[in-house]
Formats: sequence, C-alpha cells, structure tokens
Amino acid sequence: MLVVQPFWGRLSNRFLERHLEMLAERGALAAVAVLYPTPRRSWRGIPVVSLSDSASAAGRGRRLARALLRRIGLTPSWLGRRPEDGLRRLLEKRPVDAILCQYATTAAALWEPLRAARCDLFVHLHGYDTFAAMCPPGHQQRLRDMADRVLLICNSHCTDQQMSDWGIPADRMVVKYYGVEVPQELQRRGSADDEVAVLQLGRLVRFKGPERTLRAFELACEGGLRGRLVMIGDGPLRGECDGLIARSPWKDRIRRVGAVRWQEGQRLRSISDVYTQHNVRDPETGQVEAFGVAVVEAMACGMPVVGTRSGGIVETVIDGVTGLLVEPGDEEGQAAALLRLAADVGLRREMGAEGWRRARDHFSVERESAQLLEILGVE
Repeated sequence: MLVVQPFWGRLSNRFLERHLEMLAERGALAAVAVLYPTPRRSWRGIPVVSLSDSASAAGRGRRLARALLRRIGLTPSWLGRRPEDGLRRLLEKRPVDAILCQYATTAAALWEPLRAARCDLFVHLHGYDTFAAMCPPGHQQRLRDMADRVLLICNSHCTDQQMSDWGIPADRMVVKYYGVEVPQELQRRGSADDEVAVLQLGRLVRFKGPERTLRAFELACEGGLRGRLVMIGDGPLRGECDGLIARSPWKDRIRRVGAVRWQEGQRLRSISDVYTQHNVRDPETGQVEAFGVAVVEAMACGMPVVGTRSGGIVETVIDGVTGLLVEPGDEEGQAAALLRLAADVGLRREMGAEGWRRARDHFSVERESAQLLEILGVE
C-alpha cells in the first residue's frame, strides 16, 4: 500500500499519522508520498518521498522559475520535477497493489499518474475537500470524473450526502468515522463547589464559530456562571477573537492559547469540565463541520459537549444524552446550556459518562482501524 498525502506533521492532522500507524502495524505500508516539500526521508523505517522540490531557497527558486517558463511553453529538466512526475517515477520503482490518497484535492492534483496506476485506488475525504469554494476551480467535476476509478472514503454521513449532492454514485462511497484514543477508565470530574472549566479546541475559522463561543461565554457569565474559558487554536479569526477578548468585561476569565500538540490537548481535556463549540455554516464558503474530531476527543475524555446542530456534529453528539445541542447562531441557547451544566455536577458527570461510552463503542481507534483495513482489503 502506498499512502499519498499533501503534507507531513501538521499539528491538527493526527488522524493522518494514525492511518499510517494502522497500516504499518499490519506490515501493509510500502511507502509514503508527500505532495508538498518535506525534509523527512523515512518513518519507522518506511520510505517517505517528497514529490516536489525541496523546501530550501534553491528549491523555491526552481519552482518559481519553472512556473514562469511554463507560461511560454518551456520546461527545462534542470528546473526539477513536477509532483505528477515524482509520483510516476515512484510507482515505476515501487509497484504497489493499492494507493490510499488523503484528501480529494491531493488526488485531483495527481490524477494523471493515479489514473494510469495499475492498482486499486482509494481517496479519503476529510471535509474541506468536499466544498467547491475551498478547492481549485473544476474540483467538483474532477471528483465526478474520478468516481469511476476510485472508492471514496467519507468521514461522515454529512460528507457522504455532500458527495451525493455532487452526483457521486452511492456505490462509489463508503462511510468510516475517525477514531480517537479512548481512556480505559472514566475520569471523575469536578465538584459542586468548583469553578467550571470550559474548553474549546480547534482552528479559529468561521464554521467553528469561536467568536460566537466567546459571546455565549460572556452571556453565561452575565447569567451567573462561575467558570473560565480556555480557547485553544490558531487561524484566520485569531485577530477578531483577540479583539473580542480584549474588550470583554470578563476577559480575566478567558485565556486563548495557540495551536498545541495532541499530548497538550489531552492534558487540557483532563482538567476541563465542559467542552463547547459553536459550529455554523460558513456564509462565504458553505463549509460545515464534517465530523468534529475535537468534539469526539472531548467525549472520549468524559466531557459533556455543548454544541450546535450543524454538519456532522449531530452524528456524534446525542442531544440530552452526551451533551446539549442548540441551533446554529443561538448564542443565548449556548449560554443557557453552559449555565445548566455548570449548575448540575451530577448532569455533567452523567453526560460525560455517556459520551465516554459512546466514544468507546463507536469512535475508538481500534474500531476505525478495523473498518479502514477492511475497506482497503488489508488482512
């Protein structure tokens, strides 16, 4: 099995590493091809091949020169290779039985050598790559063209429906949820006398609604909430969120931290009482939360979730059982849900326990591994 992915080592994409681990543990991973430049050359003794020029200044210069010369119809060999050529050479040297391509945008960029490969092709969809406004022009049609040749692995029924709306046949898709690490034992949390620790963890982007969570937290504080909010993540809304925090009358109760590694995220989840996230549909791109890994990771740690009925969140959180869901845009409802959980430690523990059991039974790494290996035909 060859795995093709766009990048290596981003903090927010631990699921890519998990997929590599699942295949490596079965001895089924032959190599990893990375679309964009990476200095890494191996992982657990398995070759890692960069399909583009190096990330050095010389490499960037070659890419710029190549782009300029292509405009006038010249492609000198000394300017380095295109990613498509890199993949073609790799497949000539290392024939494989199957290729797993992470993200539809990666598959679209490498479609010519992928289509010519004499092996099974799988494309794992991850969310943003199913929204036309987030992808290169012609992406929607390219995905329809690929459907006859590949099996699309959808990360939720939300993604599956999006692909159906694009005209992808149902028999060319399969739904497989992400898996997360679920502790063997449920952690007991908080007492009635403690301040409630509220956590949000994720990229600061419009469809995750961090600015709405800040306003909801303010409303909850005005309503008598004894608690603090820790907001973890980075992204294009960082400036807007920092401005809201600076102007907030409750700014001494709010702490924003940039992107953190998974281990630090686990530590923060272990000392928090409630997880909250205000997902909406991005009014400009139409993007929604396709699955919500951070939400499921919070459930796995025994935290009740306050969220919205948006995208894939309704597939993971059971309203009234593992958390409380409100309509997208209802900041007052989010604040009321935070107040309700803050006032009832028994309800927090009950919903947290139900969330932990749901994560264990439906969203564990072990369950995802079994499903992924079955889809890929790995024994």
